[in-house]
Amino acid sequence: MPAKPFHLGWFQTFQANEWKTPYTLSEGVPFTGYSLGTPTLSIIDHQYETNFGDIRVPPDGVPFSCIAIDLPVKRIVLPHIVKLFVPIFIVILITALIFVLPARLEEARAGIGITALLTIIALQWSTEGDLPSVEYLTMLDVIYILSMIYIVAATGYSVLASRRGLHEKPTAVTATSTAGSA
Repeated sequence: MPAKPFHLGWFQTFQANEWKTPYTLSEGVPFTGYSLGTPTLSIIDHQYETNFGDIRVPPDGVPFSCIAIDLPVKRIVLPHIVKLFVPIFIVILITALIFVLPARLEEARAGIGITALLTIIALQWSTEGDLPSVEYLTMLDVIYILSMIYIVAATGYSVLASRRGLHEKPTAVTATSTAGSA
């Protein structure tokens, strides 16, 4: 009697007696943003913690055969760097303009800081919508927090420097001549 064919979802259909042939993913499997390695298929014994209701089996269970499929998946890093870190870097560079602008442009300096902070918050919200929710801080969360701290510090420094400049009274410098007095 010929062996019954197996079908493992995205893997090719194979006969039960063809274990030595290599297996590949079916064409057209959508894995955008990832690089897939060669899948491996193996039959292993696994000790389950149950007897599956069979009273002939000891309570701690016996090893059962199972099929293990290993599919190596690697994330392509460059698109994530471009989509996540380049916008943050641009906002930080624009925030650095606060220190380049003259002190008399305090409205522009404060406006840059506030706009940069709102932009970073919007970037963080849009990123969080695409990622799973976790209970701990990820590296991206730390980068966003450090970016927000830098922007708030730069804006605060700009506001304090502008207020200090408003409270200082300009002093007139007069030139005195000692050559004409006799």
